[in-house]
Amino acid sequence: MSAESVQEAFEAAEKDLREGRQQPAERRLQELAAMQPPFAPACFRLAMLAFRRGDNNSSLNLLDTATAAEPEVAAYRYRLAFVQQHLGMNEEAADNFAHTARLDPENVSAMLKAGMLLTAIGQTEAGAEILQRAVLTEPALDQAPNNPKMTPAARQEIATALQTLNKHYKRMNQQILDELASKYPAKERDRFERAMRILYREEKAEYNHPMQRPEFLLIPGMRAQPWLDKEQFDWIPRVEAAYDDIRRELDSLLEEQAEFSPYIVANEEGTDHSKTRSGTDFSSLVGSQSWTSFHMVKKGVISENYNRCPKTMDVMESLPYPEAEDYMPEIFFSRLQPDGHIIPHYGQMNFRLTVHLGLIIPDGCGIRVGEETRHWEAGKVFAFDDSFEHEAWNRGDSERIVLIFEAWHPDIRQAEIDGLQMFFHKRAEWLRRCQPGGRSAIAATMEADNGTD
Repeated sequence: MSAESVQEAFEAAEKDLREGRQQPAERRLQELAAMQPPFAPACFRLAMLAFRRGDNNSSLNLLDTATAAEPEVAAYRYRLAFVQQHLGMNEEAADNFAHTARLDPENVSAMLKAGMLLTAIGQTEAGAEILQRAVLTEPALDQAPNNPKMTPAARQEIATALQTLNKHYKRMNQQILDELASKYPAKERDRFERAMRILYREEKAEYNHPMQRPEFLLIPGMRAQPWLDKEQFDWIPRVEAAYDDIRRELDSLLEEQAEFSPYIVANEEGTDHSKTRSGTDFSSLVGSQSWTSFHMVKKGVISENYNRCPKTMDVMESLPYPEAEDYMPEIFFSRLQPDGHIIPHYGQMNFRLTVHLGLIIPDGCGIRVGEETRHWEAGKVFAFDDSFEHEAWNRGDSERIVLIFEAWHPDIRQAEIDGLQMFFHKRAEWLRRCQPGGRSAIAATMEADNGTD
């Protein structure tokens, strides 16, 4: 038969199935499946029919034939893995679900199933890695167990996968706790240990202020103080003394029309940054020129930008800024246009402060942290704890620009700094290892009924 005749016969069989003519449809499909080489779509369709009537072994054999004929078709391999899992062939199923995810980097369902099966057969590290890749590919997984639009089976599968991944995090975390215990007495590390228990939901977070809710990490016992007094930091006069040099470098950037990028971006490295864990929705600012930044340091030095601001960076390098791999420090010029509004939100953690140096400050600009509003002044520094709810606005008639960087909270202990640096190093190393190949539409892969289509 010619390729056209084969396709016509297959389409006729599909039409027979849609119109309820099961027997003639199966005869056509069997003829196509018996060809040399077999027509893979016919094998796949017969396999689905066999599975529906409970003939699992025939379904398995037909799917083996389909995947052998067209090994790069992810849908065939996914269904083969599904039937293998149904028959208790967990090692084979895990391998084929993982193979499906390699063929289709957006298939979150294949990743979840591969990860859980690998964990079940004792390959816990490999299982955790592919589960992490699923979470990185689809950040909404974290909220999926509570999504009423998904099937109960899908919600339960995701919840179990997240619990399994959490166990892996705790195993990694225990290595950090053991190393800290070898260096510091219990009284120096107790708050960090509690912070880790809070992170992994083994202890409930207790806040000292109703407006403080860090998105990611809370070290309990630190002063809950929205605004910090300048006198607590002996380096602030050094920054203020460098105002003229920093302002000249900023002016040069503006004269050269250096690119300021939108501060809120979507789909960067597979992650949507427009929504936070606490539910703040920055969608109105995604890609917006209203709030932009020129970064010298973000997840490491941005060499070109760093080199354009040598005097600014000389001052920054002289400060005891916080460091944590792929996370801190962040140093940038922040530009907010007239009528710009950075909506109320919470920062990531309470153990480091956000510091602003006012540079170009028109009338009508302000920032609220907690319940207190302050106003920038050119050449003046203030520091605040951004784990408190905060917002900023520009109601003036020209742009507002400040230099933003970070400082450790004055209450932090050296044991906590060491623990945090180890934590972020392990986290960065792990996430790099698990980096996904692409984004996914979770509804398409997880909301379908588990196993019949």
